[in-house]
Formats: sequence, C-alpha cells, structure tokens
Amino acid sequence: MELCKVLPLRRRQGALEMGMDMNHALILAGGLGQRLWPISRKQSATKEGVDIHSQTMLELTISRVSQWVPRQRIWVVSSRSIETYGCRLIKEPFRKNTAAAIAWGLAQILHTDKEAFVGIFPVDHLISPWEQVTAALEKAKRAGTITALGIKQSKEEASKQYGYIKMEEGLELGKVVDFAEKPTRPEEYIEAGYLVNSGIYAAPARKLLLEIGRFLPSHFAAARARDVAAFARLRPISIDKGVMEKTDRLFAYPMKVLWEDIGTWKNYLKYAGEKGSFVKFNSDSSLVYSEGDLVVLSGVQDTVVVVKDGIVFVMHKDAEKDMGKVLEEVRRSYPGFA
Repeated sequence: MELCKVLPLRRRQGALEMGMDMNHALILAGGLGQRLWPISRKQSATKEGVDIHSQTMLELTISRVSQWVPRQRIWVVSSRSIETYGCRLIKEPFRKNTAAAIAWGLAQILHTDKEAFVGIFPVDHLISPWEQVTAALEKAKRAGTITALGIKQSKEEASKQYGYIKMEEGLELGKVVDFAEKPTRPEEYIEAGYLVNSGIYAAPARKLLLEIGRFLPSHFAAARARDVAAFARLRPISIDKGVMEKTDRLFAYPMKVLWEDIGTWKNYLKYAGEKGSFVKFNSDSSLVYSEGDLVVLSGVQDTVVVVKDGIVFVMHKDAEKDMGKVLEEVRRSYPGFA
C-alpha cells in the first residue's frame, strides 16, 4: 500500500513549492457507497473497492485520470487507509460528505503547490471518450474559472439522482445561471436545455477553496488550519448543495459523451454483469447479484435482487433514491448490517 509519498519540492521566492501552474487530480473515494449496499458497506468493502471486470472503481478512475496527470499528482481522499495504486492518499479525519473532503484535500494540495490547478473526480463514474474530458479541463484551466463539466442528455436518460445546470447560451464555456440539485421532474430540465452535472469540477485550487470559504466558512477554517477537532464538528453537506447551487462564480463546459454513474445497482450490473446462480422466468428486465444462494424469479419485472453475507435485498430499479432511508431503517432494526 502506498500512502503519502513525499514529492520532490523546489525552493521558489522563499517558499517550498512543486512548481508553477501544475495540474493535480483529486479523487473522492471516501463515501460508504450506500447505493450499492450490501456489497458496499462500512463493515467490509466500500464502493471504491467494488470490482468491475477485475478492476476496482478506484483503479478504473485512476487509469483514466493518469492520462491527464502523473500518479504522483493524483490525490485520493478517503477517511480510511485504502490502496491508492501509486497515487497519494489524503486521509480526512471523519466522513463529512464532499464539501469537507474537497476543502481538506485542496488545503493539502496547496501546501505543496500554491498555484495548483485541480480537477475533482468522483470514484464511481464512467465517462468516454476521455480525450473530451481532458480537452475540457485544459480549456477550464486557460480560462481560470471554477468549472463544472456538464453532460448533454436526452430526457429519456433523465434521473432524479443528478444535478442539472443551465449555462449562458451560445458559449463554449459559459456562466451557470441556474443549478438544480436532484429535482423531482428532471425531464423538464432537460427539455429546458439544462445539462446534467457530471460531478467533475475543475478550478485553480486557491480560487475554489476561497469559494468554499464564502458559503461554508467553518469548512474553510478547519481545512486551512488542519484542525481535526473543528473538522469533527462540521455538518455533512455536499459541495453541490453547500457551494455550487449558491455561487455566482460557476461556469460550465458542455460535453456530448457516454457518461454513467455506476454507483447504483442498476448501472453497476449493466457494466459488471449479473453474478451467481439464478433462474429468471418471465423476469428478463430484472437483475440478480448472488454470492452463494440460488435465486429464482418468476414474473418479476424491473427488480434488483442482491444476496450477500446472509442479507437478501430486493429493490425496484427506480427506487435507488430511497437507499438512505432504507439503510436508516436497517440500522435501527438490525445494527451491524449496514
């Protein structure tokens, strides 16, 4: 396992820095991955360690990102000591959602490179062709803006699980005029010309950290001071809700690419394939993941069945938005299972 390797530093104007205007990547791998419960759970592997065709989600993400920056400038943020595949690990003291993780990570990157430009990547997404992403990142870098990479999608692909952004029309890199996180009728936003927020952000690290400070000053203060006690008191909030929905300094770059959030059962099994022993009779639209037991379905449509470690989980494909509430019930009734 490779944890925090020390990068070669050089002295410039009385300060230690890696160099000027260098690209860095921050990969967010600190979540429990509760949408993939029970294969992703705090008692065993969390989502960054879930396999797709013998590679973990984190491996797949690092493989893509390393085409843009070398692994010594890829930083993986997690609250656990995890395999980083030659990249650098930033240990956040507690799991406090993405705003805290990003602030903590940016502060550490800035400690080594005061003029860093950072791309921020979720660990559980697939995106192709990657060349379009790197081109967008470089355009955002030249503009010096806080930029969200937006995905052009059809209304048939709309999901309540995503954020939607509206940018100024007629521009390749335009200012965001509206940001709606997980709306109840996402197809209406697609029809109105909104982009899906890919979850990939890019910005000069200092500028983004200061923007976090505008809306979440406690997050900024804890990260800048590396204050673990203050970090422990932070309220968990996503970067989308805490900052991006509110700021007037966010820009967007639209892309027409294959993009998929694979942190859900429906999408994960689409790429990883079904697993185990099962029979599906008049149940072709259902999906099965079973470690050990035989699963037999008859006349069951649009359902996900997961069997692991003595847990049988059955869910309608479109019920992923309720996973948080479901697991609250499991923890209340059967502590230790979620």
